[in-house]
Amino acid sequence: MVKKLNHLISNWIVYPVLFALTEILILTGPNLANVKLSQAWAPMLWLAGASIVVLFAFYAWCKNWHRAGLLTLLFLIWFDRYGFAAQAIEGIPGVEMKLPHMIAFFFIWTAPFLLIGSSFLWRKVQKPSMFTQYLNVVMVLLLAYSAYRIFSYESQRIPQTFTQEFYPLAPALQSDQMPDIYYIIADGYGRQDVLKEIYNVDNQSFIEYLKESGFYVADQSRSNYIRTMLSMSSALNFGYLPDLSTTSNDEGPLQWLYTNSRLRRALEDLGYQTTWMTGWQPRSAENIVASLFWLNSITALPVEAGILPSSLPTFREQHNLIDTQIAKLAELAAQTGPKFVYLHILVPHPPFIYDHDGPVTPNEVYMLSDAGSFPGSPAEYVQGYSEQIQYVNVLLRQAVENILANSAQPPIIIIQGDHGGGAYLTGSVEESCIRERYSILNAYHLPGEAAQRLYPGITPINTFRLILSSYFGADLELIEEEKSYFSPAGQTYRFIDVTGLASQACEIP
Repeated sequence: MVKKLNHLISNWIVYPVLFALTEILILTGPNLANVKLSQAWAPMLWLAGASIVVLFAFYAWCKNWHRAGLLTLLFLIWFDRYGFAAQAIEGIPGVEMKLPHMIAFFFIWTAPFLLIGSSFLWRKVQKPSMFTQYLNVVMVLLLAYSAYRIFSYESQRIPQTFTQEFYPLAPALQSDQMPDIYYIIADGYGRQDVLKEIYNVDNQSFIEYLKESGFYVADQSRSNYIRTMLSMSSALNFGYLPDLSTTSNDEGPLQWLYTNSRLRRALEDLGYQTTWMTGWQPRSAENIVASLFWLNSITALPVEAGILPSSLPTFREQHNLIDTQIAKLAELAAQTGPKFVYLHILVPHPPFIYDHDGPVTPNEVYMLSDAGSFPGSPAEYVQGYSEQIQYVNVLLRQAVENILANSAQPPIIIIQGDHGGGAYLTGSVEESCIRERYSILNAYHLPGEAAQRLYPGITPINTFRLILSSYFGADLELIEEEKSYFSPAGQTYRFIDVTGLASQACEIP
């Protein structure tokens, strides 16, 4: 039995196919918070099928199965990992990977694969079956480990019933006058004083514009959570999230709280029409895993050259999306009937798709990144963020003017950052600039007497408690202890109180 198994492992060339399957699982695992596991099946099947075709093609050329297996593996690594390697090099501070650099890197990348697969080196392999046996075993172990990671994540998914039990009911609302409500999130927009301290951005002119337009700007505001989905799930449900004491990173419950919030349900029950506009709308959303595969592969080069279209959205598409959404605000404001409009633009959050004058590099692939995943140094982050936020101010002015100029009655408008910048954010409290991350823009246009209830340190958790109790008679008291919580890397639902640190200056290297 052992002898037969050893014979199979030594002579069956399966490791190229196993590598193809593992490649897709490796891409799927870290993205399970945003993609469905079912998205992996199609890419796995066609990549495994392609590896078999390549294997037979190499055998037809060299007439040796063992060498054909090695050449197939080398081809798959060369093809699959070129884009990934180019991105890794681009992440080195001071290194650029524009088209000329990518072409040069293509030859550097190709050379070792040609050498390893050459006839010169193959003639030195005395026992090809041992070579095959080793690679088969390695790929089985790698595939098993990748599958185990995915199984571990799936087994820790949080039941959907949790979200419905935690925020079971929408508050009862009543009002004779129902003002339109616009909730505008500028992702990663920091507070004025922190912008000056860390990013050397004087934002006074924009703040003055808001005040002259009737806004109250809370100049001591901070976010309650570290990341978008945590912050927005809390704000839209006007309550703290529970500490689940779990290692799960399943964002499914947060997604449900985000799209089915108590605020939305309460307003719709009262007769409001909801318009929901968000920034992440990739045209390849039907299979993000496949799109990521092509982004990491050798096709990154012809995409950069403009020969092939990108399977992921580009800067131009994001520019157009934001322009369209801001223009739509004028159309919505002119419509009759009470409305709740949610607009979430993904700027000034990286990638930096604008400079101070407007759109840049329209053909570049649009991929969200921040803090440790940002492909550059903190200094490059600061530079890009400082440029981008100046044009974001132009966009926000347009948004405000589109709403106010077309509204028949004074509307409620909230312009808020879900969190601050991330140039000096890491996975731990000790190594992060907490003040930078938690200090946010928080501006309110509240008609009538409700504006008198606003105060400098109001945080998003009290935003709609104040609005719903002021305008709609909701039985909601303001939360007195407005906390800020840090979630360490890989521990979404572990909340560390950093309220005190959020007001302390940082030592910037």
